[in-house]
Amino acid sequence: MRHAKWYWLCGATIALSSALFGLSGHALAQSIGPVQEQELIDARNSIEMARKAQVDRYAAIQFKQAQEILLRVDSARQAKDADEFSHLARLARAYAELSVAISELGVETDKLASTNDSLQKAKAEIERMSQQK
Repeated sequence: MRHAKWYWLCGATIALSSALFGLSGHALAQSIGPVQEQELIDARNSIEMARKAQVDRYAAIQFKQAQEILLRVDSARQAKDADEFSHLARLARAYAELSVAISELGVETDKLASTNDSLQKAKAEIERMSQQK
């Protein structure tokens, strides 16, 4: 009999803990406030800037990831998961900014390669001219 009460008490404790844990997810769910909304606005602005920077040539993958992550923000909003909402908005912004940085690097690399080609041509011309003397 003594063991039966113990098992019942343990079972009741586990059931109560499970119920409280299950409810705590709802109780801890935070509404999405102005700070989180600003993070979303910043992410959208970053994606728009990346689009205007025409990052498709150098950073198409990162830009696509930014867009896909931004689409997932709405599901976090529906779930009223402020942490996930913020996380996804910041991640989308980071990928958009990364795509711009990669694109800028690609443009500068192309310029450097072009300048290097011009330099090599000039050196070759100088060498040719010095051999003609």
